[in-house]
Amino acid sequence: MTAEQYDEWVAYYRLEPFGVEMWDWLLAHFKALFANANRDPKKNKRGYKPDRFLCFSGHRQFEVMDIRDGIEDGTDGLQNQEESDTTR
Repeated sequence: MTAEQYDEWVAYYRLEPFGVEMWDWLLAHFKALFANANRDPKKNKRGYKPDRFLCFSGHRQFEVMDIRDGIEDGTDGLQNQEESDTTR
């Protein structure tokens, strides 16, 4: 692929997004619609926005564990995660 072709694909993506990000937003809109239709307006007056339901757009912070952490102390690494969850 030449640099010119790559630039064309980038421009096309800006106009018409495709891939996981597009599907993530589409499903987030449906989830927000469903959640707003079934919410209690007394408890949640403002409703839910679609960005609350995004899965892959990086708005959530996940704790990344290194597998080597478990090797040093003889565990598989998952036990350390469970212990840290119970201490929070």
